[in-house]
Amino acid sequence: MSKLKKSVSVFLAVLMCFCIMPVTDLGMEASAYSERTTAPSSDNAYYYNSSYNPFASSYVGQCTWYAFGRAYEILGYKPNLSTRNGNYWYADNISKGAFKYGSTPKVGSIMVTQKTSSSGHVAVVERLNSDGTMMISEYNWI
Repeated sequence: MSKLKKSVSVFLAVLMCFCIMPVTDLGMEASAYSERTTAPSSDNAYYYNSSYNPFASSYVGQCTWYAFGRAYEILGYKPNLSTRNGNYWYADNISKGAFKYGSTPKVGSIMVTQKTSSSGHVAVVERLNSDGTMMISEYNWI
């Protein structure tokens, strides 16, 4: 089993995850979605420019930095996502009514782990496989 597949299996089995679905709200066609399988280059403003990404000043390499940048990259406009720790993203999204949410992963959605004594974790669903597994992209697994 590949390292990625193992981490995804462990991620899903151990942690409760929720999804914020920005792509669904756009009505984006599946053919228009481009999965990310490599790290963003250092000249990618969605990740490295603090005018685009509020986490670029202090949290480069953290999961919130990456997921915020990836959501911006997917949507093409600044996402109305939380600027707090990952464990707040789901509740913050519900209170803002920014994006649809639920517990079923969809391509382009943000998975949010809920932990009681940590900062939580956010990751982006890049692909749903026919065998029920998925590929996610993420940074700084806690």
